Amino acid sequence: MSERPSTQGFRLNAADPDAIEFASRHPFTEADRKVVVETLTRFPRDCRSRGMFFLGVLEQVRRGAGAAAAQRIEADLALPYRVQQFSLVPHRDFYKLFFVAARTLHPSLPLASGMERIAESFYPIFAESLAGKTLALMLSKDPVTVVSRFVDAYKIACPHNTHVFEQSNDGVHRWTCRVEPCDYYPNVIQGICRGMVREVTAREPIMKVRSKTEEADAHNYVFEVRIR
Repeated sequence: MSERPSTQGFRLNAADPDAIEFASRHPFTEADRKVVVETLTRFPRDCRSRGMFFLGVLEQVRRGAGAAAAQRIEADLALPYRVQQFSLVPHRDFYKLFFVAARTLHPSLPLASGMERIAESFYPIFAESLAGKTLALMLSKDPVTVVSRFVDAYKIACPHNTHVFEQSNDGVHRWTCRVEPCDYYPNVIQGICRGMVREVTAREPIMKVRSKTEEADAHNYVFEVRIR
């Protein structure tokens, strides 16, 4: 019998004023604004990701919406540090960029869908780095093997999060992870995996949430993974 999706609820007591102020400056729908505020409020402060993804998404904005749009976003974020390709930067700041970039590049889509579209570019961005080129040498054309190697890539890209992939002979594989507390994470992980597997094998993984539990600063998921 397959697992039934479940959620262990977490109630937000007080929203972060910075998160509220950030969300109010951008044209999110009311439902999306609630997700943005809750995500940024609960975000673990020690969670960091590589600067290459921040710079890569900013470059997408530059190409898709123009240099002026990218400059406005940079000015709006007002980061007190310089983002470098392989340095670790606060993942919370990356999510601010991620939210705004999705709304800027895909204004007609729901925010979660826009984030999924952008997430498809994460592996191509990573593949341009030295670590990505090294990982690419170890990838076969088997899509299940490529998905399993995603765990190695994620350890480099965002070492705070944890991911475990378990391959099954029946074609229904299991992915377990502990990640940032964003309700749109299933869209994000689907986009990242699709971008990686499609880039390498021309196949596509389909991920389905089997269970979800919440902590104050993290979401825990079990995904069912199939390849089509």
